[in-house]
Amino acid sequence: MTGGYGDVSFFAGAVALVTTGALHIVFDRYIKKDILLLLGTLLCVASVPAVLFGVIDGASLPIDVWCGILVFSAALLAYATRVVSRSHGTSRLSPGALDSFAAFVGLGSIYIATYGDYSFLWFLLLVASILGIFYASILMQNKHLLGSASFFLVVSIISISFRYFSDFGVSISLVLATIGLLGSAAAASTINKRYFK
Repeated sequence: MTGGYGDVSFFAGAVALVTTGALHIVFDRYIKKDILLLLGTLLCVASVPAVLFGVIDGASLPIDVWCGILVFSAALLAYATRVVSRSHGTSRLSPGALDSFAAFVGLGSIYIATYGDYSFLWFLLLVASILGIFYASILMQNKHLLGSASFFLVVSIISISFRYFSDFGVSISLVLATIGLLGSAAAASTINKRYFK
């Protein structure tokens, strides 16, 4: 339905995703399994970027646009999970059940966009997003969010070390990356011990 290798039909994929997601949600009304509700929500939200990708497919657009759609979709997933949670009662599904996955997709998309036409702006957004997710993880007491933020903090430090300091030699880049890694580990450990109950 989505075409063969190298011939992807985003619109057909969107129809398949939303149909499969709706079926999961319908089955959940009878079987009452959280995994069905989660998969249904995830698949329905995934149809949104599929439609948008179908609209821009074939256009000569920079990678920033594609990554921007994924960032928007990640935020939509986090919001949709909360809507579904409220509609089914908090005892059925945690409002933040997919937050860690959404954060990983969002941060990953921003990181990829740092290799696009507006790399500096995306880097600023990446740093701000990582700090924001660190703060959100403390407020929500969500260690999975802390893990996602810590991972991309490490990736960002390594990237900065080699992309912007490679002219000074590989040794300097390695030293900076090592210092950054140790600092990231110390920061994550401190947050975990001090702010998580």
